[in-house]
Amino acid sequence: RAALLFRRVVWLVAKRVPCRFDHSNPSRSKSRNITIAFDMPSDTSVRELVEAALQPTFVEVKDVSEGCGAKFDLIVVSAAFEGKPLIARHRLVNNALSSVMGEIHALTMKTWTPEQYAAKQSA
Repeated sequence: RAALLFRRVVWLVAKRVPCRFDHSNPSRSKSRNITIAFDMPSDTSVRELVEAALQPTFVEVKDVSEGCGAKFDLIVVSAAFEGKPLIARHRLVNNALSSVMGEIHALTMKTWTPEQYAAKQSA
């Protein structure tokens, strides 16, 4: 078990994932009481930021980084995208996530208007 934890910590350090170690439980030895608390955004926090900024009709957020919050796949359907080119849509999403973008390693976006989304659903 300790070897598995050590490998995970080495992987996190190699990937430069910000984390902190909590040795707050004095009833156990410190070698057994290591918990990792990530300072990374969650799929819920990403969803809330997008919803607050763009009032989408549909949002799907998937954490594809094995739960550490460094990589997300995002689908956003919003009327705010009407008449805007793809780069402008992505900028709107990036601006919505500006408070956490420094902590996100990779973000894959699909940004559609409600009409585009309806057409994709019916196809």
